[in-house]
Amino acid sequence: MKKHRVTIPDVARHVGMSVSMVSSVLGHKSYCCASAATRSRIESAAGELGYRPNLLARGLKNGRSRVIGFVCDSVHHEVSAQEIVYLTDALLPLDYQVQVIYSRGEERLRQQACDRLVDTGCDAIIVSGNLPQMDLRTYVPVFLINGDLGGKNFDRSIFVDYQVGVEEALCCLREFGHEHIVLAASYWSSFPRDQRKLAFDTFLRRNGVSDVSERTLTFQKYSEITPQRLQSFLQQYPSCTSFICTNDLVAMRLIQVFAKLGMSVPEDFSVIGFDDNLAADFFVPSLSSIRQPTEKVISEVVKLVINTLEGSEQPVERVVPCFLVRRDSIGTARKEAFFTAGKQARSGGGKTGNRKIFIG
Repeated sequence: MKKHRVTIPDVARHVGMSVSMVSSVLGHKSYCCASAATRSRIESAAGELGYRPNLLARGLKNGRSRVIGFVCDSVHHEVSAQEIVYLTDALLPLDYQVQVIYSRGEERLRQQACDRLVDTGCDAIIVSGNLPQMDLRTYVPVFLINGDLGGKNFDRSIFVDYQVGVEEALCCLREFGHEHIVLAASYWSSFPRDQRKLAFDTFLRRNGVSDVSERTLTFQKYSEITPQRLQSFLQQYPSCTSFICTNDLVAMRLIQVFAKLGMSVPEDFSVIGFDDNLAADFFVPSLSSIRQPTEKVISEVVKLVINTLEGSEQPVERVVPCFLVRRDSIGTARKEAFFTAGKQARSGGGKTGNRKIFIG
């Protein structure tokens, strides 16, 4: 038979004391006048009986649940996982718990998630993702990570500045002699408005590049990053010597495909990823990557939350820049332009071979 939830009256009956006395001890009330011995007796009995405070009931009384809702667009991405870990680690010492809901990046599900978090009594909600201006209908404070920098939600937003990292990567490649740089991206619906794409195009135009529209190579899914697709692109754009990628998985896949085509990184091509996942430092060659400062971002958004909920006045850095981590995948630009004909079967169906074809 299922046992009922142990309540404060149950503990009071067990120790033979008043409900008000037990409530003041277990609720850590400021007016509690119980002696140390009495406190110890009540707390021991509560532990023995398996008493757990009813946070929902307590929240109805004081208007606080000490739970922060977190709505994320992705849960399989390493950066998203880091956000959840860093947020939990930052809030636990402040006596707050985290409740996470995955919205799949859909506006309808994002609103539903916020409604559910409000219904369950969360004190505040943090929404993370590549967000446009938002108008979430809630009566609890909502805080944004990567919200619109110029939008109306700026006072409750922490903005991750991708542009700084992308420009640092482009300047680094130019220092190594790279003039023909391409943006390699896994395509999604809002990609044309993505900070990385906009920063890349703006930098090229500012530096006099005329063929900006030809400098982006997109893939609908990772399985499309194949030797055939890359070979076709290099035949059309043989002067390309380097790639900046919208995430580390695209960059790692490109390096694998280069190897299949008989090309090497960084001797033939330089490659820079984005996110600086844990695997970047273990890849061969170790992958240069634009790091998202996830821990710093979470630290700043927690300050915003605590300032609002508890009336604190901690200084908050609203815009947190990404930065380049240089590793072995960056090298000097080669002098000759080339494409690879790839593995071509001989007419007799025998051996195959790689051959680099140099242009000009």
